[in-house]
Amino acid sequence: MYRHFSSKDELFEAAVSTPLEEAVTALLGASGGPPEEFDTSGVGMRERTRLFMVDLVRAMEQISEMLGVALFRETSLASAYYRERIAPNLATIESVVQANLEHWNHSDFDPRLAVNLAFGSAWFHVTTAKFEGRPIDAERFAERLVDVMFDGLFRGAGPILD
Repeated sequence: MYRHFSSKDELFEAAVSTPLEEAVTALLGASGGPPEEFDTSGVGMRERTRLFMVDLVRAMEQISEMLGVALFRETSLASAYYRERIAPNLATIESVVQANLEHWNHSDFDPRLAVNLAFGSAWFHVTTAKFEGRPIDAERFAERLVDVMFDGLFRGAGPILD
C-alpha cells in the first residue's frame, strides 16, 4: 500500500483526513443554520445529530484502521497529526453544536465532551464490529447513540443523586 503514496503523511491524508473532512462537510451542509423557531421538543436537533452520526459511522467504516495507525504511532507524530488534521474537524463540529445551543431545549452539557463522545463512540463501535465480524448498521447505531445522548440511561422520577 505504501508504494502508491510518496509518504505516510500522504497515505494518512487520503485514507483518514479526506473521508473525515467529507463527513464534517456533510454535517455543515445538513445542519444549515440554527432553526428559525425555538425547538422545544428537541426533535429537530435529535434528527440532525442522528444524520450526522450516520455519516460519521460510514466515514469510520472507511478510516477506522488507518485512524488507529495515525493515532497510535510514535507519540510526537501522532500528536502532530491529531493537532493538524483531527482537532480542526472536531472544533468545526463543536462550533456547529455551539451555534445551535440557544435554539433548542436541552440540559446543560459540555459541547466538547459531546463531540468527543460521538467521535470516539463511532470509531470504537466500527473498530470492534470489524474485530468481531459483526455487520455495521450505521442507521441503527446512530439512532441508539442519539437516544443515549439525548435521553440518557436513567429512567425514573428525579435525579439519581441530589
